[in-house]
Amino acid sequence: TIFNELLGLSDVAKGLHSTEGAGFTLLVPTDEAFSKLPKGTVDRLKKNAVELERVIKSHMVLGSNDVGKLSNFRTAPTATGKDVEVKVQEVDMLIGGGKLIQTDLKASNGYVHVIDKVLTLAKK
Repeated sequence: TIFNELLGLSDVAKGLHSTEGAGFTLLVPTDEAFSKLPKGTVDRLKKNAVELERVIKSHMVLGSNDVGKLSNFRTAPTATGKDVEVKVQEVDMLIGGGKLIQTDLKASNGYVHVIDKVLTLAKK
């Protein structure tokens, strides 16, 4: 719910509805994942468009990737231009240190995977 709300506040959402191109893979953090962030982080994101866009884009992997495709990556390119680490451990898949808890939710222009961590990438 929180990620969906943040996505709706960002300009990134407009580009997601396009069915042209290679598609997107969205890594959607659970509300519980957001609750683990420092107090006030979500409210700050709502007020800071640049930081909000960076966080949203860090959860977007370029291309339409089901779990099978993602498992072939060591790192996956995000919409921020930075890569995020992908690890397969026995039955779990970790992306950026967060575990995928629900996978392969098909969307019109790609896939959605639910992750148990908010991926925050250091500013560079």
